[in-house]
Amino acid sequence: MRRLVAATALVITLVATPAALADGRIAFMSRASGNEDVWTIDPTGAGGYPTDLTNGAPGVDQSPSWSPDGTRIAFISDRAGGFDVWLMDADGSNPVQLTHDGGSTATPAWSPDATQIAFASTRLTGSWAIWAIGADGSGLHRVSPGFGVDPAWSPDGSQLAYVSFDALHVMNMDGSGDHMITSGSLPDSAPAWSPDGSRIAFGRYRADWQTSNVKEIWTVRPDGTQEAMLTGFGAYSDHPSWSPDGSRIVFQVSGPAGDSTLVTATPDGRDISVPPNTPPLSFGPSWGLAAPSIDLRSPRDGAVLAQNSVVFAHYSCGPTAVSCVGTLPDLTPLDTARTGQFTFSVTATDAAGRHATVSAKYRVVDMTPPSVLFRTPCCDNPVYQLGATVATDFSCDDGPYGSGVELCSGDPYLDTSTVGQHSFVVQTRDGAGNAGSSQQPYRVVWPFSFGSPIMPPPTYNPVRSGEGVPVKFFLGGDRGLDVIDSVFFITVDCDTGAGLGTSGALGKLSYNASQARYTYLWQTDRSQSGTCTRLVLGLHDGSWHEAWFRFSR
Repeated sequence: MRRLVAATALVITLVATPAALADGRIAFMSRASGNEDVWTIDPTGAGGYPTDLTNGAPGVDQSPSWSPDGTRIAFISDRAGGFDVWLMDADGSNPVQLTHDGGSTATPAWSPDATQIAFASTRLTGSWAIWAIGADGSGLHRVSPGFGVDPAWSPDGSQLAYVSFDALHVMNMDGSGDHMITSGSLPDSAPAWSPDGSRIAFGRYRADWQTSNVKEIWTVRPDGTQEAMLTGFGAYSDHPSWSPDGSRIVFQVSGPAGDSTLVTATPDGRDISVPPNTPPLSFGPSWGLAAPSIDLRSPRDGAVLAQNSVVFAHYSCGPTAVSCVGTLPDLTPLDTARTGQFTFSVTATDAAGRHATVSAKYRVVDMTPPSVLFRTPCCDNPVYQLGATVATDFSCDDGPYGSGVELCSGDPYLDTSTVGQHSFVVQTRDGAGNAGSSQQPYRVVWPFSFGSPIMPPPTYNPVRSGEGVPVKFFLGGDRGLDVIDSVFFITVDCDTGAGLGTSGALGKLSYNASQARYTYLWQTDRSQSGTCTRLVLGLHDGSWHEAWFRFSR
């Protein structure tokens, strides 16, 4: 066995980490968060990172003790004022105050049948004594006849080990048969029975303890024989706790600078290991046969989700779980159609039937404004003529589980006073205060028509090549001479209409006010004889118009 060396910081040199550690889970107090909280950790590291069970709770939480079935933890807390015994579920939920002492309370310990919890208290007399209370809060009574701290039940529940004036004592649960099993010549503390009841582990100061503050872990038989020192670290080692199968012991090791960690060892003091991921400043471990661990990653407790958002449930259970069942299967989308508060739970069960449940409360809220259904104007950028009277038609909907439509407002008629691209806008708001706007595009154009003798497609208008062709059209009045955006020609096969080429246009635009008519004079070429051409006229209102021509030979 290599020694543990305490320097300015606690430095631990160990033999190789064992291939397999005992199962269960270790509860302990740590100041890693800046507060004294109760944490749990998997001794093998397989269960992930340590969990701070009381993070966010006010006050000091310490001295955790596992229930025999691994579903609950007793601990000491001053969150209600004085230090009292509290219970919580193994995942840190449902904290319940068990005692209301009005004095000091310490070191709770469960009975093997989980019906009682023994603890040390200064209640009534101001002197420390061992008391017991039912796990349901009933039957509070004093157990030790005199001074006593650090109670520990025997595995069969018939006896209680405790410390009185630096010596270990064992007594029957009715207070009879009290006897010392260590001399008390050196201060002893924190007894812990092995699961088979054959030995008791405890902390003992070294002979020079008043100057060195060195304490080691020892074991002794319940009859006081066969004392054996487990550690020889030359540091402060205390608060031993046996693994559920009795194959290892966990205890705290503290250095002179106040730092502390958890260490496990076999009962012969060999095969020493620090549980992986142990946080700093860890004290007072309790090794219990815990229910399987659960890692609920989504939804998070307190999450606020947008209605109709896509959020997947995501969770896993520890390696001891034979069943891992959630409200929905892992990686299944949550139902976010309905608004309100919901609870997602995961239950893990091991082969022995122990189970743990982790729950997360989350809210689904309406974060989107009502949707708008446009009927007029509708789809695909509809076109309306300049000055046309077009009544709008639309409706708003907040969905079957929304907060309801409070505002659905848009103009009763489309604006057709100018040509070009427009947008019709509807303002919306729902009962949750989500406001928005939706828009539908539309286009306004001049009222276009070709003038005689030009006929629209598919008629080919006969013309002579080499002459000017007057292309007449109407726009419902004088729109100025800057109405044309572009003009081009497509030469096509007269029989099939297949395109043969495209060219620009040369022409001149004029306006006849008396006839309210435009004329685009197109100068043709004799080389166009016997061909067909499609004239494409693009206007500044965004519209396109075609006229087809056949040139005579």
